[in-house]
Amino acid sequence: INFYSASSATTLHGREAAVQSFKSVQNAPSYPDVCVDIKVWSETRALAAYTYDCTLRLFEAVPSFSSHPNEGVGSSSLTCRQIVCVNASPFPNAKRGNVRLIGVDLDDKVVGCLYEVDGTNPSI
Repeated sequence: INFYSASSATTLHGREAAVQSFKSVQNAPSYPDVCVDIKVWSETRALAAYTYDCTLRLFEAVPSFSSHPNEGVGSSSLTCRQIVCVNASPFPNAKRGNVRLIGVDLDDKVVGCLYEVDGTNPSI
């Protein structure tokens, strides 16, 4: 399964893909926030890391059944949904200063985050 942030289920390069429209997601990241890394969490899930809001978002590909007349009654496809959003900042919002999440990696027990911190803020 491939995860993209565009609009509904589709086929890309001969593979079935689930995509997510951020316009429909509450508290979705917006420009200039960017996804800096995506890691495979499981066969149907992907973990995405966003730089400026320091969030980790877990997305899942789930079956979607359509009754749209052009797609046939009861046809199934995949849709992508965000199932978890976590603020992974090492500092509280009030003391965050200038922190950017610049990378993420994971294994079967731990998610590790790499940050860039502007040391000019005296509260950090």
